[in-house]
Amino acid sequence: MPSRYNGFNNLSIGMQIVDEEMRYYFLNDSLLKQIQMEREQIIGKAMVDVFPGIENTEIFKSIQTCFATSENQFVINEFEYPDGSRKVYKLDLERVEEGVLILSTDISATKEYDVFLKNENVVLKDNTKKLQNLLRKVLDSSLNGVQYFRSIRNSNHEIIDFEYVFSNKVASEIIQIEEKDVIGKRLLEVLPGHKDILEGYGKSLFELYAEVVESGQNKSLLFKFTSDGIDAWFSNNSVKLEDGFVVTFSVVTELVNKTSQLEEINKNLEEKVRNAIREQHIKEEALIQQSKLAAMGDMISAIAHQWRQPLTSISYGIMTLNEIFTNLPFHVEESEKVEYEEVYTQIEKEIEFLTQTIEDFRKFYSPNSKNENFSVTDVIHSSFHFLDHEIKINNIRKEINLPIDSTITAYGNPNQLRQVFLILIDNSIDSFKNKEIEDKTISFSVTHFDSEFIEIEVSDNAGGIPQELVHKIFEPYFTTKGPTSGTGMGLYISKLIIEKTFEGSIRASNEKNGAKFILRIKNGER
Repeated sequence: MPSRYNGFNNLSIGMQIVDEEMRYYFLNDSLLKQIQMEREQIIGKAMVDVFPGIENTEIFKSIQTCFATSENQFVINEFEYPDGSRKVYKLDLERVEEGVLILSTDISATKEYDVFLKNENVVLKDNTKKLQNLLRKVLDSSLNGVQYFRSIRNSNHEIIDFEYVFSNKVASEIIQIEEKDVIGKRLLEVLPGHKDILEGYGKSLFELYAEVVESGQNKSLLFKFTSDGIDAWFSNNSVKLEDGFVVTFSVVTELVNKTSQLEEINKNLEEKVRNAIREQHIKEEALIQQSKLAAMGDMISAIAHQWRQPLTSISYGIMTLNEIFTNLPFHVEESEKVEYEEVYTQIEKEIEFLTQTIEDFRKFYSPNSKNENFSVTDVIHSSFHFLDHEIKINNIRKEINLPIDSTITAYGNPNQLRQVFLILIDNSIDSFKNKEIEDKTISFSVTHFDSEFIEIEVSDNAGGIPQELVHKIFEPYFTTKGPTSGTGMGLYISKLIIEKTFEGSIRASNEKNGAKFILRIKNGER
């Protein structure tokens, strides 16, 4: 054991390191005291030998996940001692050179444990059930097959197979196996044909799926599958999800067979079929984005509930502190009073900022899809509030020009309009980066409104859009940010929202030193 760890024996919290063979590499004195064992009993030994059955616990799985993904993990672990007593520990896991570092803190008698239990037994349980029901309804309503697989890895962390986690109704119909008969089973056991080499790709479906998981890059495939009792052409789109992937697929055999003079156009058949189903993929991606927002809404509500409690406690605490300070029985120097007032005011502002931020996130991710009258002014201000940090660190000035003494009311979905504004503001921020521009400015102006429509102009001075690309920016998957920074769906989704939800229009142009977008939406005052 390296001598550099000797100093950790004085820590009050438990510390241990587990190596890649799941053996105990280091334990400090506090950890040994927590588990009531001697160092000689445990160092160098496998976890399963020291604690039989630990391989079936959450902590064991979390250590494996930390090795596989190098992402930090968090676990609440209840430890039972030989005398039957129990204690609860909070375990924080982090990948280090020697293996996985685990810090354990006794939370048996803390409020943190009480909050955890309530959250686990009430909020988390309820939200999980709602989210599962929502996802089930969305995915079962899809016209395509949807399946989710989890990676199965060997001791070298190589993917050797995939485990079925979810399969919707259409997928079950296509593979002719009910969901209950595949969940928990291995892909290569159920459909071994996934190891066959696909014509035109030089690899098997299994290898292509493994590449999606390891690289994080999505794949869109068109292929003919002739194995395991299946003989059909498939359009297939796979996306990484945690240590696994989600695949959506549909049978396009009829589309392929109906293509005239198949032999003559065989060379460009793949391109023609892909063009025919491209719109379908775009709609699927838009549906996934909306589903993510709905799921995020449930999670943000739960987080907001947890944040409000400590914020209320802090607010009450500083009010009490202020009352004590105001009624101190001894003289306080004027300079100290001024300093105290500045600190007190700053804390109040920070609490108000956090409270407003929580509320803005809750409203934005609220799964509200109905159209209504709402304040355009409020949506503009809340959109800037979302990205306030990015605007400040990039030294950008925001400018909002609204008619004096006028209430600008639009009709539609406020969350969707906020999504459009956030996309435009975020694009402007990206355009400013790595550019030496004085007085960087993002401007929102209501340039016209009447009984029918409101016209909103969004502009910046970030240099504008290359003229040859202006007519392409609203196309799906078109991006100037590069493959690692943008999906190319932002302005396309913005156009769909403005045209479908608000029965309006959006157009772009270059003016002066930057880009200008003009949005025309329905007036809510009717």
